[in-house]
Amino acid sequence: MTGHCSPEEVQRISELESKLKEGCATEEEMTRLARMYMCPAHRLEDALELFEQIVERNEKNAWARYWLAECYVHEVMTGEALRRGKELLDLPEVSDSSWRAASLGLLAHVLESLNEVDEEGALRLREDAVDARPDWASNHYLLGRQYESLGRIPDAIRELEKAADNLIADTSDLDAWTLDFEVSVTGRAADDLPTEIPKRLARLKGRTQQG
Repeated sequence: MTGHCSPEEVQRISELESKLKEGCATEEEMTRLARMYMCPAHRLEDALELFEQIVERNEKNAWARYWLAECYVHEVMTGEALRRGKELLDLPEVSDSSWRAASLGLLAHVLESLNEVDEEGALRLREDAVDARPDWASNHYLLGRQYESLGRIPDAIRELEKAADNLIADTSDLDAWTLDFEVSVTGRAADDLPTEIPKRLARLKGRTQQG
């Protein structure tokens, strides 16, 4: 089963699987393979199994923990999976600003889904995610959505405009791994944001004019 893999991606998966079977794959290579199992191969069970192996080998592998949490939270989506995701994102000693931005945004979603945080608590997490990586798009977008839900329309407009400013117009020079990160994590190359942000901004600005 290859999902939506291109021939090049099928070959890359095969190469990484060979290294894994030979016992010579690095943690980074294992992480890349597991991520490719997630997307574009859509082999969820294989992704979960491999990410769990990486985390068992090195419980401080922050990005393996993040991607494993993504699998549980957005693909498995049971209460038990959400609690496992929350556990995986509990790594306070990590100083990597990119990991902090990604994990705080995902944690806000997890805690909301578990009804373990109120709107103000989720807001603080999303504000911290923006502080960690103000050059990303997805964190500004989600913070803008949160401000909108709280009725803070000028703040929502500001964050959505920042998200729009951070979008990448040309991704042709990005390698596959970087492009995946820019689509899935930073949102700067996300397919939906270039159309979604202007629509939401137009609606919010219309509301301020009416008011």
